[in-house]
Amino acid sequence: MKNALKKYYTYLFATLFIAIAVGVVILVMYLNKKNNINDEYILPIILGSFAAGYLLIGFLSGDIYKLIYRKKNHIWDDELPEKTKDVAWLISLPFYIASFVVFMAFMVLQIISWMTGHFPTF
Repeated sequence: MKNALKKYYTYLFATLFIAIAVGVVILVMYLNKKNNINDEYILPIILGSFAAGYLLIGFLSGDIYKLIYRKKNHIWDDELPEKTKDVAWLISLPFYIASFVVFMAFMVLQIISWMTGHFPTF
């Protein structure tokens, strides 16, 4: 994991995934405002779905890579090499970072809605 944190493209891909989530939220909010739809619950649903989806993709991508390596090299009971673990972290860490950031945005919106009584709309 330490090697994955040192690579710049880990953060580049995490930023790309966060931008996708934010872009979908902005697009949905724009279309709702244009069509006079006042659905204030759509924002936390989208952010929560993206956070859960990114977390699931992160878990699956790292595990699938390890499974492919085990199947290819017939290593079922032994420890995986350090390089294979690092590559699995490189694959899954951007999804974990994006999931964490999107989930924090989701929690901030939940706290705002708890304090004000309604979700913020843009």
